[in-house]
Amino acid sequence: MLYLCIRPELHMAYLSKKTPSSSYFRDKYDRYAPVVWLFAVYLLCEIIVYPLGEFPLNDDWAYTKALNTFTTRHEINIGTWPAMTLLSQILWGSVFTEIFGFSFFALRFSTLVSSFIGLVFLYKTLHQLTGERKLSFLGSTALLFNPLYFNLSNTFMTDVNFNTLMLIGIYSCFDYFRFQKNSALIWISVVSILLVLLRQYGILLPFCFFV
Repeated sequence: MLYLCIRPELHMAYLSKKTPSSSYFRDKYDRYAPVVWLFAVYLLCEIIVYPLGEFPLNDDWAYTKALNTFTTRHEINIGTWPAMTLLSQILWGSVFTEIFGFSFFALRFSTLVSSFIGLVFLYKTLHQLTGERKLSFLGSTALLFNPLYFNLSNTFMTDVNFNTLMLIGIYSCFDYFRFQKNSALIWISVVSILLVLLRQYGILLPFCFFV
């Protein structure tokens, strides 16, 4: 080792032999570490909040009622209270009630999952735009700690699911315009349909894409 220090050119040659494997793991770490840290921060926040409990929050009692009608009677009836199309919300929530059984927490958990997916896609979009992982991570945590976003993430309201679908759609649009991926067009189409079936003004995504 002392000889390598005296002969720096040999030291560089020694390091170059180690580069392929170490650079591979370094690249993997750089790629996934921000998402892992984002999840850790998110999990810590939820542990502090402790979102358990069998009770509705805000207006999600109406959406819960529509979902319960769908899962028990196998019919779509959003009632007179909701003003949106709501179908995507019902379908998303029904996946979790099918797995965990019907409960208010299961529905809140569905929103928490959707919320984190939205944060990941925001991170991916910001990273595509800036190329900076730290800046993209900070941008994602800024959304996480937005009081409205964090509060609504712990409900079965439609706001977070709509935001997540919109972020996926924006990322897909950017992916298509930059790389001309046909798969991105499929994602844009699917997300646009889900957005419209969640809230009527989800039509803004395909409108902006074609404009």
